[in-house]
Amino acid sequence: MSALNWREISFFGCGPEDQQRILAQKFEFPTLEATIEREFSRNPARKAFIWNTIQINIEHYVLVPVTLIVFVDEMIPPLIRDHSVQLQTNTEINLATYGIDWTPHPSNNRIFTLPSIDVLTNHIFDASPYIVRSNQAEIRELTNARLDLFNYVHINYTFEFSDEQESGTSLIRVAEFFSKSGKLETHLKHLAREYKISEANVARFKALARETIERTRLEEIEKIDRAIERMENLSPAIRESEIVKVYPVHPHVDISPMVSRQFNSALGRIDRVEVPIFPTLQQIQENILEALENGEEIYGQPQKCRQEEEKVMTGKKEDDGEVDVENKKETGKEVELAVDNDDKEDGDKKRKRNKRDEDSDQDEELRKKRCLTETKPHEDHRESP
Repeated sequence: MSALNWREISFFGCGPEDQQRILAQKFEFPTLEATIEREFSRNPARKAFIWNTIQINIEHYVLVPVTLIVFVDEMIPPLIRDHSVQLQTNTEINLATYGIDWTPHPSNNRIFTLPSIDVLTNHIFDASPYIVRSNQAEIRELTNARLDLFNYVHINYTFEFSDEQESGTSLIRVAEFFSKSGKLETHLKHLAREYKISEANVARFKALARETIERTRLEEIEKIDRAIERMENLSPAIRESEIVKVYPVHPHVDISPMVSRQFNSALGRIDRVEVPIFPTLQQIQENILEALENGEEIYGQPQKCRQEEEKVMTGKKEDDGEVDVENKKETGKEVELAVDNDDKEDGDKKRKRNKRDEDSDQDEELRKKRCLTETKPHEDHRESP
C-alpha cells in the first residue's frame, strides 16, 4: 500500500476554520496505515471507509483530529447524519442524491473516502458519515421516540396561514417545535394568541395547525418504522462490520487522557480504538521548552500561559501603573500627571527602571516555567482501552 496522508482525507463534524487550524499543527498518525494493512491482511474481502473528525480537549484549549474507519466486506451507501440535541432529531442525507459517493483512494482501491461537501453541509457542520447497523440501543431509542410521537411529543411542523383582518390580509408562516405531551388543544390556543389570529379565523387556524401536526406525526412514525425494519434486516457483512477510531500524536499535547470509545449519536460506541505510543510527560515538557526557545507557537497552551506570555512580550508589568505623587496635579475629580524630563528624574525612579531592565531575562525564564507547569496534565494514563 502506498503512503496514506491523513491530511488529504476529508473532515466531517467541524467547520473550515477548525480544519485549517488542525492542519497547520504537527499532528501525526503513526498507526493509521498499519491498522488498515493489518485488517486487509486478515480479511482479503475487507474494505475501509475512512474520514477525519475532531475531538475537543476543553481543559487544554485544543482540538485534536481523529480518523474514523469503517471496515466492512461490502460497499455501503454514502449516508451522513446530522443530530440536533435541541430538536431531538436525526436528519439523514443520502449523498447519492447529489451525485456524491464513496470513491477509491489513490493509495489503495480498497480504501474509500468522501469528497469535501462543505457546500452542501455548511449549515450542518455536526453532520458525519455513518453506517446502518443492528444497534439494539438505537432500536430502543427509536421505539421510545415512536411512542413519544403517539403522545404528541417532539414534533417539528411548519405551515402558512392567511389571516384576513380589517387592516388587510397578512400571511403568517408558522414554524414550531411542539413538545407538550397530551395538550394539543392547549398548544393550539396558545399558538392562536401568539400569532394574534383574528377571532373570525381562530377555528380555521386551529384546524390547519392540527392537520399539519397530525400529518407530520404520521410521517415521522413511518420514518421510524422504516429505520427499525432496515436495522432488523441487515446483511451478514454489515452485521460483522467494525468501526475503528485512530488517535494521533503531537509534540506539545498529551492526548492520552482523551482516548475514548465514545463518538456521537450517528455511530454510537466505537468497536475498537487504535492508539500510538504517546510521548511521555517529560518528553512533552522538553518539546515545549525547545519550541519556546525557538519562538514557536505552543499548541494547546492554556489561557493563563497565553496571558502571561502576552504580558512579557508587551512589557506590561504590575508596577507599570506607578504614579509620581509629587508631580500629580489635581483639578476637580480629574488627576493629571506632569511629564518629567529625563534630567529631572529622581533617584528612586531611575533605580526602579534599571531594576526592570535587569529582571527582563528572569521574566523570560519565569514565563517558560509557567508554561511548562500549566500545560502539565493531571494524570498520565496511556494504555489503550
